[in-house]
Amino acid sequence: MKLFLDSSYLIYLRYAESDKTFKYVTGFLRDAVENGEHLLVNMIVIDETIGS
Repeated sequence: MKLFLDSSYLIYLRYAESDKTFKYVTGFLRDAVENGEHLLVNMIVIDETIGS
């Protein structure tokens, strides 16, 4: 399966305000990698994330 990581996900990953949120987003990413999922992101998402 291919999973597209939107800027909102990356922003939550970087700026999580609680341990619960951080554990959720990192757990999702960890599970996807362990299951062999293809993680996709494009340059617009990177630009939106860096600009935040």
